[in-house]
Amino acid sequence: MTVAFGKFLQKAEQQYFLNLPIAHQRILGLENKPQWAPLACFSTHFEIILALSNMKPSVLFWAEADSGTERADASPVFNDYVETVVQPLFKIFGLEKYGYILQKISHDVIVNGRENWGGAWVLVDTRSAHWDVVRHVYFNAEDAEHQIPITGEALGLPVLSGLPGYDMRYTITNTTATLELSELVDEEVAPVVAMDYRGSSDAMQIDWSRKHFLLCQAIAALHNIQLKFEYHPWE
Repeated sequence: MTVAFGKFLQKAEQQYFLNLPIAHQRILGLENKPQWAPLACFSTHFEIILALSNMKPSVLFWAEADSGTERADASPVFNDYVETVVQPLFKIFGLEKYGYILQKISHDVIVNGRENWGGAWVLVDTRSAHWDVVRHVYFNAEDAEHQIPITGEALGLPVLSGLPGYDMRYTITNTTATLELSELVDEEVAPVVAMDYRGSSDAMQIDWSRKHFLLCQAIAALHNIQLKFEYHPWE
């Protein structure tokens, strides 16, 4: 099921982001960028594969995009993407019977006192060992303010708590999707980001992130996907 779903999702995601309306490009701050830029920056294809492989407890369809000189909530774009691409496939493949929920967050969820995930869609694995945390973060209106450690756990990010700073950027890129995109648009493209997160620059975090990448790599191999892992100071 996961492999078949992943193939359908990848193609549908490609078509969606390569044909993004100018209004959506403007929200993302990409209206003057190449047509492939939204897909390279905002693909959720591999994160969803991880969730369907029981390795990621949730996928949040939300981002804060750089729109001109201001930071803009990109939820209108992601909500449209979920409703036109992910939700129909979710129903076709009957993912509810496997324990998955695709649901809009019905109340404000304030993260670190600045981000608000309210109104965004989230794909959740109710069978995950982190289900209690996921349910608390996304669906408990009585406690709607959270800090990075607990939200990172809900998202399944390999960020070790208790280490100093979030000054390192860890990025996993999908080299297979990058090559396919380049062939599709017949030009060189930027790497398609599969996962991107902030963590400490401590050696323990670097080692833990490498181990997490190896697990991602094993799942990717089942889908004939090759990945690349990088980290560098967050700018």
